[in-house]
Amino acid sequence: MIQKLAGALIARLKNHIFLQPVFPLAVAAVGGVVLLLLDTTLVSFVGVMAAFPLAGCGLALFFLTPEKTKSRAFLFLAFSAGLFVGGVQQLGLELKKQTSYIPIKLRTVEEVGIILDDDSYRLENGNTVYRGSLFEVSSRGRSMTVTAQGAILVFVKNGHAAFWGERLRIVCVPRRASGQADILYTASARQDAVYIEGFASPLAEFRKTLLAAVIHQTEMLGTDAAGFFKALFLGIKDDLDFSLRESFQKSGSMHLLALSGLHVGMVVMLVSALLFWVQKRKLKIAITAVVACCYLFLAGPSPSLLRAVIMFAGAGLAYLVEREVRPVNILAFSACAVLLLAPEGVRTLSFALSYAALLGILTFGRKLHRWFSSRLPSRISALLSAALGAQLFTIAFVFSAFSEWYPAGIIASVILIPLVTVFFWAGLLFLPMTLLPIQAVRDTIPFLMNGLFWVLRFMTELFASIPGIHAEWQWWYWIVAAIFCMIAGSGIIETVIHELRKQKRNPPGP
Repeated sequence: MIQKLAGALIARLKNHIFLQPVFPLAVAAVGGVVLLLLDTTLVSFVGVMAAFPLAGCGLALFFLTPEKTKSRAFLFLAFSAGLFVGGVQQLGLELKKQTSYIPIKLRTVEEVGIILDDDSYRLENGNTVYRGSLFEVSSRGRSMTVTAQGAILVFVKNGHAAFWGERLRIVCVPRRASGQADILYTASARQDAVYIEGFASPLAEFRKTLLAAVIHQTEMLGTDAAGFFKALFLGIKDDLDFSLRESFQKSGSMHLLALSGLHVGMVVMLVSALLFWVQKRKLKIAITAVVACCYLFLAGPSPSLLRAVIMFAGAGLAYLVEREVRPVNILAFSACAVLLLAPEGVRTLSFALSYAALLGILTFGRKLHRWFSSRLPSRISALLSAALGAQLFTIAFVFSAFSEWYPAGIIASVILIPLVTVFFWAGLLFLPMTLLPIQAVRDTIPFLMNGLFWVLRFMTELFASIPGIHAEWQWWYWIVAAIFCMIAGSGIIETVIHELRKQKRNPPGP
């Protein structure tokens, strides 16, 4: 029995690893991401140099080997491209850090001018965080104003909301940041020490105008529901109750508040349903892709949202040109795009959680769905298998970052995702209706939205009451987690179960 089981496993490994094509984009993404994560100038330089002989090997294999083995050449070329791009991006980030400067002594600085790189956000202690790039600093009494460069975080007590591309002048004394990979300076300031000077570009100004109009209309959805809808739709959590945030965290459902593929999917599905009258499928896909890009512009390019929109656009493009759509390959394509467009985002926890969760859903989750589908209703099977795949592939990152994991998130996702979807769609449909000058409509919408919100809140707090699992993270856990993910994703567990069942049905003779 053991010999047959071992033979089945070996056959599975051969089929999965050696006979099936390895996606070149995935190989390129892994090479580039690893170099960025190592965050070492020497390793990046070696990676860039190693890319050239690897590319040479790839070209030699392509021109000198038989047609059936040319796929190996593409793997060499892809890996060399990934190493080159990742190394160049890492060296570029390091050069940017080295060329950042404030040409006068920090203790003499009294005022800084920054351009915001992201929308501001509020912490639990009441501080509003502005993340931006310096363009000038002034000494005391503004006796000297000079050009400056560098990334800076400014913490303002009860500060007002500010948005990407705004130019701010803040009275504060910057200091060198410690423990921040891409931030060189930090500062603290009072609310009345922040002055808005305008925008770095007309595009940023247009986005703020559009965002302000949407935010204003969301206030018509109800006192309680408005803050939650802004968090779900726009990623703005300033008006979201911190106790509710904690409930989402302890219920293992914090990912529902982080703009990601789930939110893009909800927007796309609603738009697709509203375009039922469009007969040509390619036209419908093109329209929904444009809407997804507009949503990215409105909500802001967070790593998970950027990944989701790139994946949807890539899948739509593949369909339009009548090419086969492979989800894992589209995931790798989006990773390569993020590597090119926003390399600093690769080092964030959001990037790791986003890609690990989706990889778990596309590999282990799909295998679980096949097993659950014969035992559970289709929709419950899909939600449960996706939740299990995402949770198991992200558990290592969660433990390493927070030393705590909430298993309630597996079951909570089955209940909360449909509720969040209904709330999200209701908010999008009701939002334009708040413009109607009919008082009955304006009174009914907050009643319905607040009712949905309180059902959602009750279920979240119910799951949050389930205790989590606490563990101190050890470095060797990464090895165990990586081995488990490879085994789960490759289908070895599925093969073991299949062989054991075969042995049970057909026991060996005496």
